Amino acid sequence: MEHWYVYFKLAERAVSDVVPRVRAMMDTLCAATGARGKLLRRVDSDHGAATLMEVYNRIDDGRSFGAALERAVASAQLPPDLIAARRVERFKEF
Repeated sequence: MEHWYVYFKLAERAVSDVVPRVRAMMDTLCAATGARGKLLRRVDSDHGAATLMEVYNRIDDGRSFGAALERAVASAQLPPDLIAARRVERFKEF
């Protein structure tokens, strides 16, 4: 069982434009995989930048989920610099 954390920074001024796209991408991913994600925002500010994090828990098949995530991101029309800034961390229970 894996837990995925995907985080990225973006300019504060871009948040209102990007968040609906990320939410739509997460909905697409949920429809494809059944994995419900949460979208979080870092509490403390980083000098005009916002840090967002997608959290996906209880992923049974990491390889399949990763491929579905890549497809969802590619079709979400996110800005290319945001896609490049995304960082994925995967954890599993032991």
